[in-house]
Amino acid sequence: MQTHSQALTVNGLSHTYAGQPAVEGVSFHVAAGEIAALLGPSGCGKSTVLRAIAGLLPAKPGVISLGGRDISPLPGRERGIGMVFQNYALFPHMTVAENIAYPLSFRGWDRKRRQARVEELLATVQLGGLERRLPRQLSGGQQQRVAVARALAVDPALLLLDEPFAALDRALRLDLQIELVRLQQTLGITTVIVTHDQEEAQALASQLVVMNRGHIEQTGTPAEIYDHPASLFVNSFVGYAGKIRAVVESASAAGSTLKVSTGETLRLPRELRFAPGSPVVLTVRPERLSIVDRPSDFTLAGRLLVSTPLGPDVIRSIALADGTEIKLTEPRDLRRSPLESSAPLFIALDVVNLHVFPAGEAL
Repeated sequence: MQTHSQALTVNGLSHTYAGQPAVEGVSFHVAAGEIAALLGPSGCGKSTVLRAIAGLLPAKPGVISLGGRDISPLPGRERGIGMVFQNYALFPHMTVAENIAYPLSFRGWDRKRRQARVEELLATVQLGGLERRLPRQLSGGQQQRVAVARALAVDPALLLLDEPFAALDRALRLDLQIELVRLQQTLGITTVIVTHDQEEAQALASQLVVMNRGHIEQTGTPAEIYDHPASLFVNSFVGYAGKIRAVVESASAAGSTLKVSTGETLRLPRELRFAPGSPVVLTVRPERLSIVDRPSDFTLAGRLLVSTPLGPDVIRSIALADGTEIKLTEPRDLRRSPLESSAPLFIALDVVNLHVFPAGEAL
């Protein structure tokens, strides 16, 4: 089964509800054949953007282009887009085959042509033999695959999915995420998925569009977003990061010095773009922290609160001298002397991968 994948460009998209802006000036690009995830907390505007792309909501102002063609003035049915809704929106009185064939009937396809297309789609989503079942006779995962098949029925150039895994348990979500990636790679169709789950977004998408309060905070690959967050919000929303307050004491090409809220001093081997006296927030990923035997320019004193095994790792909750709590992860098979609760220790920060944000951004 082949699709005619096309690039999507959204430029300056805005929408209001009852006079209040829901999204403002949203712009991003998705290359042909790629998966992009609109990621953000509930109410940030990501589903509004998706529905505007689908033609279900007006985008004024804003331009939506598919394959270089402005589709903004077109009604949704003429945009060449397939959409899967969060609740799948299957017709309960129709069989699997009838649900899939519905958009084809709407477009006037004859019975023989519809049947051939339905059989092709059933094979694509691996639901052969279930064509006569009703939605209530299917599992949640099977219902989702029917919804995907229906969205693909008219050979769209773009596939949109709105929180497609939200109603499924964790194990089934993982299975269907793998299945969606397989299907998307097989078809090569440009895909945009909306989710509030950052792990899901990183697993599925080659590009993340991180939204907050109706605006885009950052776009980039999952690795770029995780390793080089543009704001404290992005740093906190995409993965866990401990937050430590500090004040910049000095900053030059030779390095920078920070007075931490604990009273300790940290020295960074790089120049910070903050004036002396600036309050800042330091963040570091749990895997970028380590427990060491002695203090240095890159360590903070702390005490162990609790250790929690999680799969192959151990999560250690650490209290710094002023009570600030941070977490670090270590392999469970790491050879070290057992650590007891409340034991004093030193935490080494990976200063190369430590991020510094203005304190005014604090959540």
